[in-house]
Amino acid sequence: MWSGAFDKPLRIEIAVSRYLAASLITVHLLGLFAAVFGPWPVAVRCLLSAVIVLSAAAVAWRHLLAGRITVAVWLPDGRWRVFGGVGWQDARLGPGVRWSTLWVVLPLQMRGARRRMLFLGRDGVDPDAFRRLRARLTVACEAEKAQNGAVKPFK
Repeated sequence: MWSGAFDKPLRIEIAVSRYLAASLITVHLLGLFAAVFGPWPVAVRCLLSAVIVLSAAAVAWRHLLAGRITVAVWLPDGRWRVFGGVGWQDARLGPGVRWSTLWVVLPLQMRGARRRMLFLGRDGVDPDAFRRLRARLTVACEAEKAQNGAVKPFK
């Protein structure tokens, strides 16, 4: 049911999630292991290894270090305001939202047709704000089902 709590902006202070950091490190190390010990020629293994290391650096910069979004505000009219490495920006929620009890993935459409994926781990967000975000996403999912199915929970 819709309540008056959704009439207020939802402010989410985002810290670095240990779960997200561990997941990113694990995935890149597994990829690096596969690239180094794979059945390909040495040149291909070196190229794959370089691409994986560059990917790890870019992902770490974007989601864990200076380029990350540190504050997200979901306004009652459905718009988002996010604060990151370049200051406050307007955004809107794009298709492909996913969430579970441990994490939330928010594809944000920034001004100028840029997209940012905002990954929120349960341990990097205030527990009450995380619960309220998931509740709002559930309500948005029900409203969106009738239109185009852009917002879906992870099952």
